[in-house]
Amino acid sequence: MIAVEEGLKLNLGCGDVRIPGFLGMDIIYTDAVDRICDLERQWCFEDNSVSRIIANDIIEHLKDPIHAMNEIWRVCRDGAIVEMQIPTTDGRGAFQDPTHKSFWNANSFCYYCEELGLIHLGRKYGFKGNFKVESYQERHEGDPRMRIIEMNVVLRVIK
Repeated sequence: MIAVEEGLKLNLGCGDVRIPGFLGMDIIYTDAVDRICDLERQWCFEDNSVSRIIANDIIEHLKDPIHAMNEIWRVCRDGAIVEMQIPTTDGRGAFQDPTHKSFWNANSFCYYCEELGLIHLGRKYGFKGNFKVESYQERHEGDPRMRIIEMNVVLRVIK
């Protein structure tokens, strides 16, 4: 495990996007990547070491959403903010990309947030944490004929 200072901020699946103040993580190297990391395995950060995560267009590329949400919860400290952008199954974008391995919509968060009422099923499936939805918005992306709908979700980590 890598010891980190309190307040570490991660940009998961950063690709070519560098965000000032965030550690860029991806499975392949680009100029924006600070750390190569396979998000399908245990992440190389200590428990409770991260204060903020940005996960834009990455979660849907991971085959095990419960593992991903467990790792996000594990590495984040109480009160940490997790911002996610994910194509929702309410549009075509979730299904059109052949590299998408998991599929999400607003109801998906019911399994990870006690306040939404289905966390008992999330626990049954192996989820160990808890999040609170701070905000949820949908926006139509690109050409309207494509019917791609992205959801922007902000979660707060509850420990």
